[in-house]
Amino acid sequence: MKLSRKLIPAFAMLLVSAIMMTTASYAWFAINTSVDVQGMKVKTIAADSVLIADSTLAATEEADAAEFGTDLQQEVNATLAPVSTVDGNSFFYNTSKKHVGSDGKVLDDGDEGTTPYTAYALDAYRNHYGLTSDANAKGYADYVFQVKATNANSDAKNLVISDIKLNYSSVVNGEKAFRAAVFVQESNGFTDCTNSLEDATLKTILASADAKYQDVEGDVPKAVGTEEALVAVNNFGKDAIIGSVTGNTTACYKVIVRLWLEGEDIRCTNETFASLSTGEFTLTLVVELGAAAANALNIAHAP
Repeated sequence: MKLSRKLIPAFAMLLVSAIMMTTASYAWFAINTSVDVQGMKVKTIAADSVLIADSTLAATEEADAAEFGTDLQQEVNATLAPVSTVDGNSFFYNTSKKHVGSDGKVLDDGDEGTTPYTAYALDAYRNHYGLTSDANAKGYADYVFQVKATNANSDAKNLVISDIKLNYSSVVNGEKAFRAAVFVQESNGFTDCTNSLEDATLKTILASADAKYQDVEGDVPKAVGTEEALVAVNNFGKDAIIGSVTGNTTACYKVIVRLWLEGEDIRCTNETFASLSTGEFTLTLVVELGAAAANALNIAHAP
């Protein structure tokens, strides 16, 4: 009898510990939590023989020559909460407070037929995270510009983003859950992609060099690709090559860099995610002709 009396409190403490571990799980489950990147400074720097101009998703024509210069500064406002995508275009978010297994099913939920993912729809997404009154809340932030490169050599050269650096004002590790997708359209095929990037070419999805997903198959991470399953991320960690410029020609492209918080990143925990809301962000892009292309998102911290 005495032994059983001692075991009951011990079992209760074990149960409390298990519950605490569960509630410290992924940031998807921190409902009504978001990250403000209001007034994020975006700096795009062009190297020799490269010019850049401000643009929009809806732009279908090349910018006027007078609008191009060697650097561009934009300011973007966004309120982000975790989403997941394998292609940077079709997004999903998690409507469950449970951890999700590699098969896309809720673990320890008691309902094996339940799937936690919901296809992204703006109004439903905002309502889920309690952001219904925030016009800037849309799950991702887009930075759009046009780039014109002149190749004075006879041999073709790659036009690349040689560095994508996200500078954050403190160190919390949650910022490593950020992902950046690079989409490109050639000037002879600019299309209005306000509502979709299906007509743009996904060049790469970049993460920090030590980013970790919940589920990895071989060297390829999995994220949410359908409402029922995790699938391989498209073009993960590929070189950020905008295009090839043939010798003695000038080429123009529209570039979309899309930034979001990947809910399938193991660092996207409630604790680190909440810490992100107090920092300041700066995104710096460097565009060069004939240089090595970036294949990772460079996370840096302000002194």
